[in-house]
Amino acid sequence: MHPTLLQYTLLALLLATVGPAQSGNFRWLDSSAVRYFTDQDWDLFTETADKALNEGKDGQRFEWNNPKSKSSGSMMPGAADTVFDDKDCRRLEIESQAKDVSGKSTHTLCRQPDGDWKIAR
Repeated sequence: MHPTLLQYTLLALLLATVGPAQSGNFRWLDSSAVRYFTDQDWDLFTETADKALNEGKDGQRFEWNNPKSKSSGSMMPGAADTVFDDKDCRRLEIESQAKDVSGKSTHTLCRQPDGDWKIAR
């Protein structure tokens, strides 16, 4: 499996929210839900995020579940805004669970000219 731009973006979002106070110290990854994601989990996670961002209505929850790994999560898109260099942007609430570890965060992503979504800076 070759990671997509959306997968890298979503991984960066998740990693940034789990332990920003420990910048430079990556031991916090040991307690992050994404640490336990399988390739299939990542595929489901990414497909769900892509569908939520591209097709979701504000406040509509999109869920994913992998019975094999018992990992799961949800995505809920928020308001669509035109901000950050005149790009279409959306807030996305992300929840993930894996191996009895869970996390929740909200981020703004912007659609790039090629259609991919990337973290707004």
